[in-house]
Amino acid sequence: MKSLLFLAFFATILVCNVANAGESKSTDHDHKIIFIDEGNYNSYINNTGKWFIFFYRPTCPHCKKLKPDWENLSVMMHGKVNIGTINSISSSTLASAFNVSNVPSFVYIQDGLVYKFGNRQRDLETWIKFIEKDHKSVDDHPLPKISFTISTLKKIERTLIVPMRNFARAYPYHFASLLAIFVIILTWILYKVFARIGAAPQEKNIKPKDAKSKKE
Repeated sequence: MKSLLFLAFFATILVCNVANAGESKSTDHDHKIIFIDEGNYNSYINNTGKWFIFFYRPTCPHCKKLKPDWENLSVMMHGKVNIGTINSISSSTLASAFNVSNVPSFVYIQDGLVYKFGNRQRDLETWIKFIEKDHKSVDDHPLPKISFTISTLKKIERTLIVPMRNFARAYPYHFASLLAIFVIILTWILYKVFARIGAAPQEKNIKPKDAKSKKE
């Protein structure tokens, strides 16, 4: 029965990931823009060259207006500077680490140092100038690090919780059925486990009586 529980759980995760795959195709990755969160931050930022990062909120109208220029920047800077985005809501830990409280905000990273883009003029020309030379005129700060625990929890959320949530929204009846099967199987296994635990003391008490009867 344990194998049935595993299969039910595995099937749920598999279906969720398949359902989530279609949604992930429309993300920033299409234009060489890398979506960064706490789960992949250490592997990306600490190990690969220069970065220009855009902090945004999904509901921010100014952020949405900048998206076409940001995509063009990723094409122009391809092979020179990594272009990334960070959702300051879902990745609030990163936003705090970079002292980002308002969006849109931009930071340039080079050689382990962070340069905050403070220019109110946000366009292709201004961004490129900042990357190439203007960042040298602002104060730099050490690159923040994210703890292993936070990174691991974010990976679990991205690979397990988010796909399940997306699947539940897209196919509520299918998700409810799979969840019900999983709960039923889990309840049956727990019942069997506790039944054995409860029966164990009785078996121990029977053995001494049998031993006395044999002596008689």
